Order: sequence, then C-alpha cells, then structure tokens
Amino acid sequence: MSKTRTRILTFTFIFTILFLSSIINVTAYDKKLGVEWGDRVEVACERYIDGRLKTVYTENSPLEVAIDEDITNYNFVSELVGMKVGETKPSISWYVTQTNGSVSYFEYKNVKILKITLDATPDHIGPTAGNVLLIILKVILGIALAFSLFYLIYKLWKRFMIKTCVKCRKNKAIKKCSKCGNFLCDECTINGCPECKSRTFIRL
Repeated sequence: MSKTRTRILTFTFIFTILFLSSIINVTAYDKKLGVEWGDRVEVACERYIDGRLKTVYTENSPLEVAIDEDITNYNFVSELVGMKVGETKPSISWYVTQTNGSVSYFEYKNVKILKITLDATPDHIGPTAGNVLLIILKVILGIALAFSLFYLIYKLWKRFMIKTCVKCRKNKAIKKCSKCGNFLCDECTINGCPECKSRTFIRL
C-alpha cells in the first residue's frame, strides 16, 4: 500500500470518528433558548421568606424544579425560563397571599442554573444543516491542528534525536566511530572514519 493511500485512509478514519463523536454529543438543549417550558432543572440559590433566610441550595444539594406552567410556584419558575446553564440571577421575588389573609414576601437570591436534568425538546430533533457544517469545519480544523502538532513534534524529534552524518550532512547516521565518536552514514564509512581513519564502528 502506497504512503499516499495510507495517509488518505488515516485521514478518512480520523475524520469519521471525530464527526460521529460530535454528532453523538449534540444534545437537545439549545444554548440560545436556554431553559424551556417542560424542562426539569437543578438550581442553586438562597430562599428567603419575609427577609429571613430559610434554605440554602448548593451544587451538592440543589433545588430540582419542574418548569411547568401549572406549578404553584409559577412566579419563580417563569423567571427561570430563558436562563442558560451556568447563568445566575441576583434575585427573583414576589408576594404571596396566605390562606389566612396575610401577605408573605418570597425572595430567591443568587439563582444559578446548574444543569438540565430533563430536556423537553423532542429527542428526534437533531442538529440542523448549519450545525452539521459547523461540526465538519471543527473536525477539519481539529485534524489540521493535530497533524500540525504531530509534524512539529516529528521535526523536533528528528532534529534533536536523529543524528545526521557529520561528513555529508544529509544522510542519517547509523554508525558511531569507536575512536573519535563521530556519527556517520554507511556511504561515508567505506574508507573508514574520515577524521581519524579508524575502521571500527558502533552500530546505532
């Protein structure tokens, strides 16, 4: 098999693997739309009632919220719609009239969307044509960067690790003179070491 054909097959294999990996990793979560109705999310926040801290929800102990229009806590949930994963709102507050007629002030501070635990977007909705083209472009750029990095490493390795014949300065040195230590190629050792004339060499 020729080197050109081998390179083409290698490139095709790497491209296919990276492309399929990118497609598989595409999720239904839309970064532009953020949290949508029907989602279920985990939230970190501090819950206050009438100015008093009642509960602290953290990343290790988050508040799980169903983004449902029929939920009792609609004021809080509606403010989460449109937020992105990792986004934080300083405060979400509203008043609630209790059954006894009293009014309570609810406030959630430092509300941060941690992750989407249930995405309402249908699973069959996949990447758009634009996303596919973007994925292909990213894969090609990734392969180009990978090959560039490998080439740079190879050049550095060749420069510092592969010895060049000290006489012709072009062939790879495969022998070392046992007397003076010069690195030489086969062609330049036919008549012995060009410097010390020794005919004893160490094979590299």
